[in-house]
Amino acid sequence: MKLTNKQALSAYNEIAEAFASNEPLPVNAVNLIVYAIQDLQVRDYFLGHAPMSFGVEGAIKFVTEILPLVEEGHRSPFYTLLSAFYYEANDKELAYVSLVQAQLLDPNYSLAKLLDRVYKAGWATDAMATMRTELHPKVVATFEVEEELAIA
Repeated sequence: MKLTNKQALSAYNEIAEAFASNEPLPVNAVNLIVYAIQDLQVRDYFLGHAPMSFGVEGAIKFVTEILPLVEEGHRSPFYTLLSAFYYEANDKELAYVSLVQAQLLDPNYSLAKLLDRVYKAGWATDAMATMRTELHPKVVATFEVEEELAIA
């Protein structure tokens, strides 16, 4: 499958708009995101956009609605995002449960490894918002410059 950053962003936006409108999530767009989220830029866009658009509780609901549409073997990135959102919402128990789910599916998933270290170090829950706020504009800028770049 050849998918560009622009197509991935379009699929993400289609899902986000359906969620915001309380409509069923478009399965074709979800399938594209499942493929695209392997790319760190797409994942990091999701990490920033969802809570900035829907609030952290809305971001949790957003990922929770996507999960049933994703084959179990491809859920690690989504559980990891969910974990980060739960942690930011100060629900450390569900953050850890979600992180364990992600690690069971993919023990080498980079963001899951990072979050594991962050949680064990006892980072403040608001550190996620700070990190996201700093990272998201850079991710958006990269998408604008590399919109025709194919996702590997």
